[in-house]
Amino acid sequence: LKIPQDLELKIFIGPYENILFSEGILISSNHPLGFVLLLDETFYGELTSEEKIALISHELGHLTNDDVVLMYNPNTPIQFQIGADTYATKYADPKAMISVLNKVNNRHGLGPSRQLYLRIQNLEKIRRDQQAR
Repeated sequence: LKIPQDLELKIFIGPYENILFSEGILISSNHPLGFVLLLDETFYGELTSEEKIALISHELGHLTNDDVVLMYNPNTPIQFQIGADTYATKYADPKAMISVLNKVNNRHGLGPSRQLYLRIQNLEKIRRDQQAR
């Protein structure tokens, strides 16, 4: 990981259904090198074990980006999301990350979007590359 070894990360699973159009939300904590990951318990409970790994790995992937994205922002460049998706595939099957993306999209009643399409295309490419090995 490109994450500092003394990083403090806490994961809270609770009634966070108002997380805006995302898989989870990563915010800084009071600890100088700390972060809190908030996950909605209803959504989290609907995920398979592999999808849970993909979801948490995706959020941790944001910490490996040069510019850390701490809160949902509709203007966040797609490369940050694609980078976090790619990171998640180190620990979970790309199909699990695709499934998480589709569940998030369906959860919020969103239609197809360019960002979703590009993210899934990237994950499909990674899946094909892994199968070719």
